[in-house]
Amino acid sequence: MKPVPHTNIFWGPMVVMFVLIAPWAVSAENVLSNQVLSFKFSRQDALFTVTDLRSGLTYRQQRFRLPETNVSEVTQKGNMLLVRLEQAGVSFEAVFRLEEKEAALSVELRADAKAQMKELVYPYPFVWPNNEGNLVWPLREGLLIPVAEDIASWPETARRMFRWAGFHMPWHGLTDLKRGVMALAETPHDMRFVAHDSPPALTFKWLGAFNRFGYTRRMTYFFFTTGGYVAMAKRYREYLKGIGWFRTLEEKAKVNPNVARLPGAVVLWWPSMPEDVIKDLVDSGVERVLIMGGTRGSDLTEKAGYLVGRYDNLVDIWPPDYPGRKKPLRDPVYAHHREGYPDECVQREDGSLLPGWRQPVGDKVYVCGRRSDVFKLAWAKRLIPADIERRRHNARYLDVETALRGLEDWSPQHRISRRKSIELRCELFCYVAEGLKQVLGSEDSRWWGNRYVSWCEGIEVIQNSGSFAKQMKKSPGPWPWDINGKQRKGWYFKTSREYRFLNYNARLRAPLFQLVFHDSVVGTWRWDAPANRFLDRETWDIEDLFNLLYATSPMFTLDTNLWPEARERILRTVRAVCDFGMKVAGQPMTKHRYLTADRLVQQSTFGNGWTVVVNFSPEQEYRVPGREAIPPRGYIAWKTAQGR
Repeated sequence: MKPVPHTNIFWGPMVVMFVLIAPWAVSAENVLSNQVLSFKFSRQDALFTVTDLRSGLTYRQQRFRLPETNVSEVTQKGNMLLVRLEQAGVSFEAVFRLEEKEAALSVELRADAKAQMKELVYPYPFVWPNNEGNLVWPLREGLLIPVAEDIASWPETARRMFRWAGFHMPWHGLTDLKRGVMALAETPHDMRFVAHDSPPALTFKWLGAFNRFGYTRRMTYFFFTTGGYVAMAKRYREYLKGIGWFRTLEEKAKVNPNVARLPGAVVLWWPSMPEDVIKDLVDSGVERVLIMGGTRGSDLTEKAGYLVGRYDNLVDIWPPDYPGRKKPLRDPVYAHHREGYPDECVQREDGSLLPGWRQPVGDKVYVCGRRSDVFKLAWAKRLIPADIERRRHNARYLDVETALRGLEDWSPQHRISRRKSIELRCELFCYVAEGLKQVLGSEDSRWWGNRYVSWCEGIEVIQNSGSFAKQMKKSPGPWPWDINGKQRKGWYFKTSREYRFLNYNARLRAPLFQLVFHDSVVGTWRWDAPANRFLDRETWDIEDLFNLLYATSPMFTLDTNLWPEARERILRTVRAVCDFGMKVAGQPMTKHRYLTADRLVQQSTFGNGWTVVVNFSPEQEYRVPGREAIPPRGYIAWKTAQGR
């Protein structure tokens, strides 16, 4: 018998072993691909990578300290991958698809609608492959945070803002200013952002609908080789148009012609502006003014074409023991603050009331209940029309509404989902803006309200007044008037590093909101921390520069004592900021870019060809090629052919 070669004895079992292992090796990583993207899913850790074949850049995920997700089954059909997953006791499916018409990956999360779920964090965050990237974060106006940024070195209030991970549009991204990936939540009402600080990263957390999975959650990743954060904002704008959630100021003005008076206006918060000041504004050539706080309209304001309105808060209801309820009602429109507690208040799962505004009186703090959105429209119909007629108003500010996310109300009498909460607010907005023909404003405007909201107070203040209350401790609160209408002491305050760090930091700010909504909503700063309240006028100068760069409206809070000393400085702001705002009124912001490595020189371009370059540097001048030098803390604006 011929001896069996040793090599056959060795390789025979190895071949059998390879045959047995090969299926597992193949299934450990599933691949989807088309002409522009390659997607690889790992069943070992539920992470995936996407390679953009146009640029060669690979985007990878990290789980960080987020909940672990286990994979039980993977099924691939062409360019669709169905994965069965489990996270923290929640069993669900993820469906991945590569889109054919653009460089995009869609993700659907599915489960039994009745399945128990508090929250679910999936997919995990992408991270930039090197230190050249930036986190794109649409918090109010917007931030562009380098991934090499040391968040731990930020002031505590700013670190808290990052950990809170708020958002005013339901998308985020990563970019090196050219290439990038954008994540868009298409079912955004039961969703929050989750932040990781080193490196800076964001992802979505999906909330249960009354602690159930409820419905399919959808999101899409878009991949870019050019355009960076500008392309992301424009992609989101097109998405809103596609679902019917985008309306321009011009479209709003067709329903309510008063909206046309808004772009380029200066906003003055003044409870009772005297006629002689209104005449002074007219004589000084101030063409557009929005007077808020309760000043009555008049023949003079109508002739001047000014907008006049008041703030209203349909949200907060005082508890029965609040001392203010015992005093005579100063104004009929405030009746809704005294009625409806607790029957109209939003309830939490445990039956307790969702807390609203907190008001200290003596040694006790009284907490309002938050009115359910079910009741707001009825209150508006009951109180607002008579108030408009009495005060001759053409503008209305519904405080808090767009600062609040949708509220899940567990009350057995008026149980509503977060999505229904938003739908009811939009019905309220439609009634006030279109039914009552009021130029509608709200606070920190979110994407869902901008179909009806025409101006949003506070969108320019990245870190709002509540976050830097400690910086105002010399003043007895952010309001300048006491209950008798007398001016309080401590009106002025010095801005600190904490106050300025996010609000006036040209290195970190980006006009994401304006790139989407400039021709839809007029943005302002906050009335309770206006520039004329600053002791350091340098901060006022910087605020003017941001208003010029974004073509947004300046805002000031005044009374008869404050107007004389602030008049000349305010008029200087109006002649610079509002004059440029008029030139680009109702125009989209088409481009924005940083012209220097330190980002202190920035350029914005608008749809009619106007361009502005702002130099935030306190020391260095900057020369635009072919134009004059821009001095420190200066700007230059010019118009080119439209669309160039």
